[in-house]
Amino acid sequence: MAPQVFFGGGADFQSDYGSHTRAFALYTQLDYKLTDALKLSVGGRYTHETKDVLRFLRVNFDAANGIFSPLVVANIPYGGVPDAKYNNFSPAATLSYAACGDVNVYARFARGFKSGASTAKTMILEPRRPPAQRGGTGTAIRTTPRRSIVTNWGSRLNWRMAG
Repeated sequence: MAPQVFFGGGADFQSDYGSHTRAFALYTQLDYKLTDALKLSVGGRYTHETKDVLRFLRVNFDAANGIFSPLVVANIPYGGVPDAKYNNFSPAATLSYAACGDVNVYARFARGFKSGASTAKTMILEPRRPPAQRGGTGTAIRTTPRRSIVTNWGSRLNWRMAG
């Protein structure tokens, strides 16, 4: 990146970030008809992510702090800090009931996953994120045969941050 100049030239910085992410995920779902109207769907997603970062910060000039020649503050190359690795299995279950030909009522539970650490700062300082849980109920109504479906969904999200 080009140097960043602030305060009318009173401060000049070279600040670079970079990241590599390798991700792999598998999803599977099984639908089981309990009766003609009642269906249970269970599924799960396995996710694996590995993240590596680069961080470079040089103060070229900062008159307010007495820096008149380049000073490297951070120089973390790829591989300079341990990779952040995330593995997660997120289950989901839906119980749906076909109340009539055009109305479907359902309840769903799902656990989600969001990895963290996208910069050197967050890889070093950020705590790992626990999974989110979501549950709710909804209805799906077919308004015209095979053309559109109106879906209503009410849910509750539970997300806890560590730290």
